[in-house]
Amino acid sequence: MATYAPKITRDDGVIDWGASAVHIHNRVRGLYPWPHAFTWLDGSRVIVLRTHLEPGTTSAASGTVVEVTRDTIHVATGHGGRLAIDELQPEGKRPMRVRDYLAGRPLSAGARFTTP
Repeated sequence: MATYAPKITRDDGVIDWGASAVHIHNRVRGLYPWPHAFTWLDGSRVIVLRTHLEPGTTSAASGTVVEVTRDTIHVATGHGGRLAIDELQPEGKRPMRVRDYLAGRPLSAGARFTTP
């Protein structure tokens, strides 16, 4: 039997950092290539294109950058989980790997991804 699925809109792409890391990772994968999963960092919109699940837990608040390495940004999610961002797209820019993003815009632990 067929099931009704509502139309996907741009608003469905907002990342809720209070959700589990698995839920956010699946949302990023499911909303690619359109409408994309996105969040805000320092008042500007950032599209998250690729992520991977990170083992371990953290006590940091949801959406907080826990660690920044050369190729990934590790973010705290709900339920104490961690998610690693591998590729993103700043507003008005091209898609880029985290390494390229960090070359133009340094980011440190403690920064916070937000939702409106």
